[in-house]
Amino acid sequence: MTDNKAATTKYLALQIQNATPAQQVVMMYDGAIKFLIKAKTCIETDDFEGRFNNNKRANDIITHLLDSLDMEKGGDIAQRLYGIYMHLMALQLDLDMKNDPAIADDIIYHLRTLRKSWEAIARGEHENEQGKQESPNEDGKKVSKSAIA
Repeated sequence: MTDNKAATTKYLALQIQNATPAQQVVMMYDGAIKFLIKAKTCIETDDFEGRFNNNKRANDIITHLLDSLDMEKGGDIAQRLYGIYMHLMALQLDLDMKNDPAIADDIIYHLRTLRKSWEAIARGEHENEQGKQESPNEDGKKVSKSAIA
């Protein structure tokens, strides 16, 4: 591995480690979308092996999302996500069987819709973390803890 690639890999690993759980989910959606876009490009260039490999990588991410669901704590939302992920995985099978770029577009559309919701959750987590790092001074104005220390 080149020094530049090693540095990039290390940076990405740190980014994932420092991300909130919701930010990590957003990153997973980004990865699945990226691989499905590549799979679609492979369909358009008759690269069957490339389509299969990229669809498989996207499927691995969706499988991980599915396996990460906590059905007890997640309640109705976890049940709905389970159904959506199962539907997306069935579409991925169709994608491999039919080699149809429209199916990839459909999966990407659903993933982007889910991503928007998780991005809003991640933003809320980040804002909550920022709020925890601030405390009021004598005037009642919020000051970051790093400014106090």
